[in-house]
Amino acid sequence: MTLSARVVQSSPRRSHIGEINIGLDDDFVGKGVGSAILGALLDVADNWRALKRVELSVYVDNEPAIHLYTSHDFKVEGRHVKAGFTDGQYRDLLSMARLRF
Repeated sequence: MTLSARVVQSSPRRSHIGEINIGLDDDFVGKGVGSAILGALLDVADNWRALKRVELSVYVDNEPAIHLYTSHDFKVEGRHVKAGFTDGQYRDLLSMARLRF
């Protein structure tokens, strides 16, 4: 499992934005682990960091992850063609964000 969260603080103009990255082993998909992790990260974003925007990228064919993110109010904002490389090939990524204004 990989997990990271960071706040983009290099510019005061973007200090309201955070970025998350979550990676789960296939053995943990569909068991509530991702939802628990994402919920904890969003709790920190909302209640400790007062972030208004949380961003992430996800492979377009990662349906379980896309379902997880949409269930936590993330919306697709764009598609990056051939922006990711995995399993020996380039794949499209979706940009998703959750806004709380």
